[in-house]
Amino acid sequence: MKNKLYLTIFLLTSFLIQLNANQNKIIYLISPPRSLSVAFLRMMYARGDFKIMHEPCVLPYALIHYKDHTKDWFRKDVPQTFQEVKEKIIQEAETGNLFIKDISCACKDLFLNDIEFIKNTNIQFVFLLRNPHHVILSFYNRIKEIADGFSDLVDYKSCYEIFKEVKKFTVNTPIIIFTEDLYSKPKETVQKFCKAVQIPFIESSLSWENLGEDFEGFKEWHETKFKEHTQHWHGDAIKSTGFGKPAQYKVDENGKPTFSEITNETDKKACGKVYEENLKFYNLFLLENSHFLK
Repeated sequence: MKNKLYLTIFLLTSFLIQLNANQNKIIYLISPPRSLSVAFLRMMYARGDFKIMHEPCVLPYALIHYKDHTKDWFRKDVPQTFQEVKEKIIQEAETGNLFIKDISCACKDLFLNDIEFIKNTNIQFVFLLRNPHHVILSFYNRIKEIADGFSDLVDYKSCYEIFKEVKKFTVNTPIIIFTEDLYSKPKETVQKFCKAVQIPFIESSLSWENLGEDFEGFKEWHETKFKEHTQHWHGDAIKSTGFGKPAQYKVDENGKPTFSEITNETDKKACGKVYEENLKFYNLFLLENSHFLK
C-alpha cells in the first residue's frame, strides 16, 4: 500500500513539474501608436529568449474597419481573424516564451469581447504610455493628414478600457510603463520591468543592430504587413540601435501643446481636439499609481 502511495505521489509530482515546465511566459504589450513600442519589441528580441509577434491584431482589425484602404498592405499566409490570432498565440507559446506587441485600437475587439483569454494565467499584460501630445504629432507626421477616425486610431480610450478589463480579470497584475522613462533611463526601466515580469535582466539587450531598409520581419517578428508598409510605419525603430530620444514638440508657457509644427490650420485645430479627447484617458492611467513600474 505504501509503495503504491509513494508511486502515486511521485507520478503526480512529476506531472506537475512537467506541466509547469510547459507553461511558457506570454508578455502582451499594448499601447497607442507611436509610443516606442517597436523599440521595446527590439529589446525583447535582442534578449534571445522570446519569440516575437508584432501587431497580430492589426490585420483582422483592418479587415473590419479599413478593408478598402489597407487591402494591399497584408500577407495572405498569416492569421486573418481574431480567433486565428488567439490560436496562433497559443500555438507559438507551446514551444517557447512569447512577446506580443499590439496597438490598442487594433486589439480592443479581441480583449473587450473575450474575458476568458484575459484570464489565461500565462499572460502578463503590460501597457506602454507616451504623452498623447507627442503621439498625435508623430502619428500626424507619418500620415500627413487627419484621416477618418484619426482620434480612434490614436485611441487612449480603448487602451484604458482594455486596461480596466485586464485589471478586473487577469491573475497577473498589469504593469504600466511610461515611454519617457524608456528613453531617459532605459537601463533602470528595463531592469524594473524584468523584475516585475520575473525574467532575468540582460544588459546586452539594451542595444541592437540596425536592420536596414530591406528588413521585412515576417520570419523574425511574425510581421503581417508587406515590407514597404512595415518600413513606412516602423522604419525608425528598424534602423535604431537602442532606446533613442524621440522628437520633442512645442508647448506654450503653461506647458500646453501648441501644435505649431502643423502649418494647415484646420489640421492644427483637429489635432488639438484629438489631444483633448485622449488626454482625459491618459490622465486616468496616471491615477493608477499601484500599477506603475516600481
